[in-house]
Amino acid sequence: MKTSLTTFEDDLRLCLLDTVYGQWSRLGVPYVQSLSTHSREIIDPEALVWFSLEFCPREPRLAEGLVEWVLEFDQYLIRQRINKLADKNDPRFVIWSILDTQRRPRSNRPTQNADEPQVSEDLRAYCEWFTRWIDDRDHTNKRVGRPVHDATTVLLQARDVLGSDIRHFILIYLLTHHGRGKLKTISQWSTYSYRSVSETATRWESADIVTIDHGTCTLTQTDAWHALLQHHIRDAVWVDWPSVFSSCIELLRALRKADGKSLTLDSPVLRKYCRAVIDATSSLGGDRPEDAAPSIREIRDVVLAAAPSALDHR
Repeated sequence: MKTSLTTFEDDLRLCLLDTVYGQWSRLGVPYVQSLSTHSREIIDPEALVWFSLEFCPREPRLAEGLVEWVLEFDQYLIRQRINKLADKNDPRFVIWSILDTQRRPRSNRPTQNADEPQVSEDLRAYCEWFTRWIDDRDHTNKRVGRPVHDATTVLLQARDVLGSDIRHFILIYLLTHHGRGKLKTISQWSTYSYRSVSETATRWESADIVTIDHGTCTLTQTDAWHALLQHHIRDAVWVDWPSVFSSCIELLRALRKADGKSLTLDSPVLRKYCRAVIDATSSLGGDRPEDAAPSIREIRDVVLAAAPSALDHR
């Protein structure tokens, strides 16, 4: 069973890295992977940054691409949202804090926070290297290009049109759900409070852009928005990437600990984490594979192949 756990962890990690490298490639980072012409899953840049930090210590190419993109396209990131996604007790928070600090001029960098979380010696050594590397990198050698202009990057396109405030989250969610959606779900995905989402939607209702009925918001004219986003939104597939990525990280970390505790894939603990991933990847059409986006389907298939019992007693 030890080999099975190790194999599962390796397979899941490789599947997730394929997804991550593919998304960064579409955002302009020059990785070798060829881009799928059929990719329609909307990329969530904040969720991608926070998720990618998990792999940076063992994936130097990923770390390099992430840093270069964040520093080149700073205007596209909503740092407040990353900070909401981030857990200060998570090892990734230390890496993110370094990156967020190093992007500023030396004269404008805050002093080190004495309350930063305790980290392992390996992570501390990595962070020291990471800090030096960001400062010493070649600023004149541009390594990233422009993001592709298609369905996967409509969130960035919406930020070009509406800015980075809450309005573009409402717009993208509604356009990818037949012009209709619950404000509560938009709030959870965007990480903005329900009150903020509701107040913004109410202002749009006053402008005859949407109608609101018992917490459900409906666009009044979808064609105009489709045209404004150059119709790419018609092909886009919305994914709750914060939930998908979070559940996958928890499962990966549980698998790393499982060997030392003599757990099996049928243990209640691991089944719980597997079920969380299956639930998070089921939002695109339940059990109908044709409704799921490719990378979501692949993640779900890897988990189901290794732990089919996770579907029991749901």
